[in-house]
Amino acid sequence: MTKACPLGRTGFTVRAELARHTRTTQTIVVLTCAALLPVLLVIAFTVASSRAQPIFGDIEQLATASGGNFVVFVLFASCRIGMPVVVALFFGTAIASEAAWRTLGYLLAIPVPRHRLLRVKACAAWIRSATVFVVLGLSAVLAGCVVFGTGPAVTPDGESVSFGHCLLLAAQTIGYELVHLVWVGTAALVVGVSTDRAVIAWAVPLAASNVSQILDDLPVAEPVRQFLPSHFGFAWLDLAGTDPEWTNVSSGALSALLYGTVLYQLALHRFERRDISW
Repeated sequence: MTKACPLGRTGFTVRAELARHTRTTQTIVVLTCAALLPVLLVIAFTVASSRAQPIFGDIEQLATASGGNFVVFVLFASCRIGMPVVVALFFGTAIASEAAWRTLGYLLAIPVPRHRLLRVKACAAWIRSATVFVVLGLSAVLAGCVVFGTGPAVTPDGESVSFGHCLLLAAQTIGYELVHLVWVGTAALVVGVSTDRAVIAWAVPLAASNVSQILDDLPVAEPVRQFLPSHFGFAWLDLAGTDPEWTNVSSGALSALLYGTVLYQLALHRFERRDISW
């Protein structure tokens, strides 16, 4: 009697896919970088504060005002490049790496339907991204509390908010970015199902994200800028004050989900029609 393949229709699950990536070099390196980044920033600010002339100027004073300020600064700095890199990397290499290793054909021959394969890969990439973001946030909280304390934080507008409010803002920021960056992830899927070069699969959507951010910084009419997928990338800052504003956050989430839906369908359409080589 032939033994059923463990990666059959019932075996190829998000849990199984996550287990495959638990000890991969990619996962270990990214998680390590996420954990170390706040520590390195603390060291940089500590060294800078020991100098007579501040190296980082006003940014240093704001970021080191309290542990809460530091947490928000780390997330703000990561939203520009770090978080998009993680999402583009995990989503872009999900299919492209399998194609490069010549294992994609074997997965499809098990058989695993292509729509299921893409869905499982996308869900696993999203969960891995969420894990990295949480590790980054927890590391920032721990480093910020130890070095800068848990006193009230100061917003750029001069408002004073509690440390608990900063923790809530950090959680909201991570949750919002996981939704907002769906468009980057699905764009990476579109490229990833079209190539077997993993570098291209994550570099192209990352470049698209950077171009969108640059265009958004240009003096373009506001109605035009609102259609850029990265326009609402920092909408979570509207929640920083004592009177949070949810309009841009809601618009950003809706925009990301619309872009993500269209791009995911495009990736699925391309993947189902792709000729897979062994």
